[in-house]
Amino acid sequence: TKAEPILKGIAIGSQITAGKVRVIKDVDKINEFQSGEILVTEMTDPDWEPIMKIAKGIITERGGRTCFTGDTKILTNKGFMLIEDIVKKYDKEEIKVLSLNPRTLKLEWKKVVDGFERNAKVIKINVSQTRRGKDDFLRVTPDHKFLTFENRKLVEIEIQKIIDDNLSILSIKHLPSFSRTKLNPKLGYVLGAIFIDGYIYLSRTHGEVLFIQKETVEKLEFISKVRKYWFELFGKELKRYKEKFSIGCIRGRKIKGSATDFRCYSKDLASKLSIYLENLDRIILSAPKEFILEFLAGAIDGDGTYSAQSYRVNIFLSKEKLLQALILSCLRLNIPFQVSNNRDIYNLQLLDNFEEVLNYTTRVKGKNYRPKFGSVFFNAKQLLGDIIDKVNYKGRIKSYVLNNLLIDGNKISRYIIPMIKGSLENHELTKLVNSDLKMLRVKKEKDEEITKVYNITVADNHNYVVFTSKYTPVVVGNCHAAIVSRELGIPAIVGVSGALEKLKTGDEITIDNSQGLEGKIYQGILDYEVIEHKLEEIPETKTKIYVNIGEPDEALEKWYLPVKGVGLAREEFIIASEIKIHPNALIDYPNLPEEIKQKIDELTQEYEDKKQYYIDKLAEGIAKIGAAFWPNEVIVRFSDFKTNEYRNLIGGEIYEPKEENPMIGWRGASRYYHPNFRQAFELEVFAIKKVREEMKLKNVVVMVPFCRTPQEGREVVKIIRSIIQDPELKIYVMCEIPSNILLADEFLEIFDGMSIGSNDLTQLVLGIDRDNEILSGIGDERNPAVLKMLEEVIKKCKEKNKYIGICGQAPSDFPEVVEFLIKNGIYSISVNPDVVMRTIELAKEIE
Repeated sequence: TKAEPILKGIAIGSQITAGKVRVIKDVDKINEFQSGEILVTEMTDPDWEPIMKIAKGIITERGGRTCFTGDTKILTNKGFMLIEDIVKKYDKEEIKVLSLNPRTLKLEWKKVVDGFERNAKVIKINVSQTRRGKDDFLRVTPDHKFLTFENRKLVEIEIQKIIDDNLSILSIKHLPSFSRTKLNPKLGYVLGAIFIDGYIYLSRTHGEVLFIQKETVEKLEFISKVRKYWFELFGKELKRYKEKFSIGCIRGRKIKGSATDFRCYSKDLASKLSIYLENLDRIILSAPKEFILEFLAGAIDGDGTYSAQSYRVNIFLSKEKLLQALILSCLRLNIPFQVSNNRDIYNLQLLDNFEEVLNYTTRVKGKNYRPKFGSVFFNAKQLLGDIIDKVNYKGRIKSYVLNNLLIDGNKISRYIIPMIKGSLENHELTKLVNSDLKMLRVKKEKDEEITKVYNITVADNHNYVVFTSKYTPVVVGNCHAAIVSRELGIPAIVGVSGALEKLKTGDEITIDNSQGLEGKIYQGILDYEVIEHKLEEIPETKTKIYVNIGEPDEALEKWYLPVKGVGLAREEFIIASEIKIHPNALIDYPNLPEEIKQKIDELTQEYEDKKQYYIDKLAEGIAKIGAAFWPNEVIVRFSDFKTNEYRNLIGGEIYEPKEENPMIGWRGASRYYHPNFRQAFELEVFAIKKVREEMKLKNVVVMVPFCRTPQEGREVVKIIRSIIQDPELKIYVMCEIPSNILLADEFLEIFDGMSIGSNDLTQLVLGIDRDNEILSGIGDERNPAVLKMLEEVIKKCKEKNKYIGICGQAPSDFPEVVEFLIKNGIYSISVNPDVVMRTIELAKEIE
């Protein structure tokens, strides 16, 4: 349309819809809404869902892509990550974050399914128990919703309103493990002690672990324990070197001191401990309880104290990675904590519930007296305000509500809950105090300028946990209207300024979300076309229509497509995004430089046999595709990276030559039997063997790319058959080189059929480099020379009664190519997911 939109906002989904407006400003009026209308309101929450499900479209004036600044920390299955990094990576690798189940009030790990960035004005807020705390902050857009309680009910409220109404927000007191890993508890103690008061030196040729302690009487047993555990774990000694003296200045006073170095010269151990430190947060997420207790104990014995006045344990440290791990340890063990810092030194205070840890310490001992006023608090007004007359224990509780104070969770359990035994409120409070939650105060520190901000969408629960600058966890939400509309497939535009003023009930409008992130609202019902397909009415075609799949997750999303199989499943995405390591680097692991080993160890820490990591990850990805389209045939093409692409993998530069034109260089079949890559190729074959034999996905077959000569074909098939003896395994070859067609009779004696790769075939028939932009206008798959080649190879395969299909781009782009292929009798056509329906209908029409 040439008309200008009357309103704009943030598009949710990519659809177009039109209809009559129904403006509803109050949830109490939702019974006025009629099915098929477009809902216009200020903001939605779960109470609006009954009418959202029957709406033709949704427009909200507020909300939308509310966000945090990029430096906001989020705990993931990969450890702590910045939100800006999650937004960049969530669609390339699986990232899971903590999310609160609103029914059970327990934390779960949920997948990040969306992410975005934009520019917006933010506010700086401080989080604390008293509202007097400083420097424990988040930077967030003022309309972002935080989770809290309202009369014991879980609700989401914009942070600006929370601040204005003097409400409290939700934090967490307990962290579920992500997975379970077997770890020696003694290793936990050693890591805690070494990392708190030690040093790791690592260069290209040397490595050293240094444990520094002052040999006072009270520390001798601790030092002996660390050295004993070290030898038991690693078979090497932490040798004592001479005592060193130093002079410093603290607050203007000259201070003399001394300490002893305990050293272990070992490059391998220094490298191993560096990896442990780098991945410490991930280790704690999956570590057993005893390992975590020992880890905390080692850190406390190394540089911790017990205060008999405050009954707190203090741990002093300088490494932020270590701080993160210690905080996660506290959350895993349900130990309340707080963090302060002075310049570069952090002080982590354990406030309560640490008596079990002190059973594992050697040097630091003390008693865990429960704090007089408690350590886990809830907002009395938000939990008890509506029932205060029922629960005003000895007249003492009402003042908490009237003065909007925090109340100790133990007081609620001991005094308040028994007063309402058997009631609904009793059950609500019991569930709440036994949850993973507690409540904190929040205040606004200042307004800040417009900056780049980020947000993520989390599956199922639609909330997630962020961490403040001092690692206080806070539970925050996603935009409700955006989430529900996306799940229901209903077009929505959120954050539409002026919507309630401009739009009136009965207005006819068109919502257009088809043009990117910006959604547009037009006056009137505009003409547009919607094509719906009923799966039970999809026509059967003689020509089998397959689909091309790039990544495993795409297969799980496109499983419903009415195709007869997968004509091309690429290994490259799995290798680049999931494995990330050159296969030769895994095979040659013991001989690699230390810096490469460290990178590999970060990804493969659970694998002693590094080659098995490659096999397992590749098999997992292939299996997802095989399972999604079971029992239909899934053709998996062996890796077809060029040398420049292989060089981008970890360790790739060691093994890959630099080629002037990798497109026609060392790629495809020529790699598989070459002495420099054969073992790497065998890992791919073992992955296929695992998928077919262990996972029982016999619908997975294989295809060899870029096979220049029949002799190459024989060499490759020989390797495959030596590993997979199953005679039912079909082995196809890509038809993408003129020699494949000119010598088709010989190739078809070796392989079970051919699949045409029109992209490479076109460049080689026409003598162009398809990566050369200057020549891009020449490389057209409809060129008569290319079509003649296609006609010839289809004819030869049919004469031999062998499979012939096409998996190249041409049928997805050009309907006339589809017609040409069908008229020449091709067996199957594999296209991109977005043109499957068009291709099926076209095939039926042609046939």
